[in-house]
Parts: sequence; C-alpha cells; structure tokens
Amino acid sequence: MNITTWDATMHWSYASPAWCGFIGIADDHRCLVRHELVMRETTPEQAVILIYKAMLAWEIPRVGSFILPVQEFPEKLGEGGETVSETFGRAGLPVVRGDEQLRAGFMRLRSWMTPVPQANGIVSPSLLIHADCKRLLRMMPTLVSKDTDPDVMVESPNAFPIHALRRFVMSRPMPKDTPVALPHKDAIYHLVQELRDAANAG
Repeated sequence: MNITTWDATMHWSYASPAWCGFIGIADDHRCLVRHELVMRETTPEQAVILIYKAMLAWEIPRVGSFILPVQEFPEKLGEGGETVSETFGRAGLPVVRGDEQLRAGFMRLRSWMTPVPQANGIVSPSLLIHADCKRLLRMMPTLVSKDTDPDVMVESPNAFPIHALRRFVMSRPMPKDTPVALPHKDAIYHLVQELRDAANAG
C-alpha cells in the first residue's frame, strides 16, 4: 500500500484506557490502521504532547482530521468550561465531530472489513489493521452484541477502539469495488442458483 495521507480517530477517556488510531489512506483509497496510542489517566494537555511525540516518532507529518466523540465537544459554542476538543484544537489538531449513529456505524464498519474486489483487482477489506495495533486486535474478539439489539455492541472499555473506527468509517465514503462478472449464461452456476432459489422459496 502506498499511503498518501493520514487521519486519526480517538475514543477519549480518563479513567479507562483511551484509544487513538492513526490511519493511513492509500492511493487506491483503502485505509490501514497503522499505529495506535493508548493512554490512561492522562489529561487532555498531556495527551496532546503524547500525540505529537508519537506522530514525530512515526514520521506522520500531519493528519487531515482528528475525529473525536460528540461528547467531547461543547454543547453550545463558547459556553461552559473548556472541552477536550477545544484543548486539542487550540494545540493545532484538526478536530472533527464524530458521527454517533451506532447501528449505521457498526454496519459500515462490517462493510469496510469485508473482503471485496478493489478497483485495482485485489480482493481485500477496505480497512486493514496492522499487527502493531495490539490492543485493537486483542479487544476485537472480546466484543459481544446487545441482547436487545444484536447489531450494536455492549458498552465497555474494550469497545473503545471499535467506536473510534466506527466514527472513522462514517466520516468518508467506502472505496468503490469492482463488479464481479457473472459466469456465461450457459454455465452450471445459473442452474445451481435456480435450485437454491427454489429451495429457499420452499
């Protein structure tokens, strides 16, 4: 993958491990979760320093957007005390308000992580995860669906990385896949499909 630009997405927390993912956007529009930063009991001011130090170490010159949960933004601009988004913004991070549609977000994340034919002919997920992102990879198998809504994950600190990725995929269009050509009209494929359709119809 030839990464051309970077974005970042974060699920903020002080008491539980906050998670920040740095995502490289390739020239074929696939995205790679390349680096992760995990912080606990860290103030927003301390977090900014850690973020910039990590970007320097990873040779990430800048991010196009830094996505945060809606609750980290002021309810009304200019009112109340300083929020996490305002602290980050004052430090020069391009903060963006994340989308909080849970069902739609998890649906998009499943689509991004399902292998499909890409524009270059490669069959691949549109969102890839590097092996260095150990917490993300360790947390994913622990997530469970809600009994009341199987399309939504149970809330827990284990879900923080997934929430951050959910907001990321909701912030951009999914790469266009290449349509798969159907077999010739006389191929047995079509007969098998007819038999399956008849069986499903009862």
